[in-house]
Amino acid sequence: MFEAGRLAPLIEAVSGTGRMLDWLENDLRKTRQFWRVAFFHAAPYAAGLHENDPMDALVRQRIVPILERYDVQLVLNGHEHSYQQSQPIRSGAPVEAGRGVVYVTTGGGGATLYPVFPRPMLVYAESSHNYIHGAVQGYRMTLRAVRVDGQVIDNTDLAPPPLIFGEAVVNAASFDRSLAPGTLVSIFGLHLASEDSQAFQPPLPTELSGASVRVNERRLPLLYVSPMQVNAQLPFDLQGQATLRATTPNGSAETSVTISDVAPAIFAPPGVVHPDGTPVSDAFPAEGGEVVSVYLTGLGRVNGEIAAGQAAPLSPLLTVRTPIEVLLGGISIAPSFAGLAPGFVGLYQVNLRVPEQLASGTHALQVVARGVRSNAVRVPVRGTVRG
Repeated sequence: MFEAGRLAPLIEAVSGTGRMLDWLENDLRKTRQFWRVAFFHAAPYAAGLHENDPMDALVRQRIVPILERYDVQLVLNGHEHSYQQSQPIRSGAPVEAGRGVVYVTTGGGGATLYPVFPRPMLVYAESSHNYIHGAVQGYRMTLRAVRVDGQVIDNTDLAPPPLIFGEAVVNAASFDRSLAPGTLVSIFGLHLASEDSQAFQPPLPTELSGASVRVNERRLPLLYVSPMQVNAQLPFDLQGQATLRATTPNGSAETSVTISDVAPAIFAPPGVVHPDGTPVSDAFPAEGGEVVSVYLTGLGRVNGEIAAGQAAPLSPLLTVRTPIEVLLGGISIAPSFAGLAPGFVGLYQVNLRVPEQLASGTHALQVVARGVRSNAVRVPVRGTVRG
């Protein structure tokens, strides 16, 4: 039984307007870490003398949904004076390993021990004085429960497999699902890599920090990996329906993708630049008659041989096979160059001359490839005609 005076602060803390809940939600929302471990006193799923306490019920009602929403892997609790380890739990029921929260109660620090009642959700439980020894090695966490006499009473390995969010393989420039041969793509999910890692120079590796991606069993060159995002490049000779698989030492996750002929998408900002590389902006608008460059991805196959993950050569320039049109302020422009940007991986470049008759102001720019329009970006122009 809890006295009202002891229960009131908890009720306020875990109520729908409690600041503690707001802090927890914000902290978990912002983190990009692979491992997410929470610890607090009341045990939502432990068995024993306190399993029906109002405090445990409030934790299940208010805190557990937040932990599950942000995929916390491990929760450490006390309150019950014993050792207990749960199965992975989600929505109040056991789930497969890596898809739920494992709750470990380690309340045997020295006070009077409580009995443990058998429950289906418990993997192991023992009423003894104990402590937990934990070790993290990249993708795997190992927990050992050690009794006061030095005997190891329980071993737990946590190894969450990767998860790709639904429809989360997207064009890296526009973040929609339109993909084409050679496109730079972003993959979003959970447990995709144990840490942030970036490739700094071509040729790009096909594995970073133990993470890899395959499309139809072909390894993709990787630009960047992190627990929640992977950036990669598609092959130039692959089109149609395909299976994409993200793999780590803990397992793999698959999803289907469609690779079309073209899928133009402009990077913004700075997707449009002056000849000296300065981004076109309100402070530095494009001039009428000036040649500017547009950087994008998704223009598909090129004239010439190049493997994904390789930097485009300066000579010969690799032009795209598809006719390209640029729309700027409602004016159709034939570009002077459309192809892979020399020295870069998977980046396309389109050069065009800003029409001198274009009125001063901000105009929408789109790149059109075989009738498929890119996303629109705003381009400030200082023309000879007043808008």
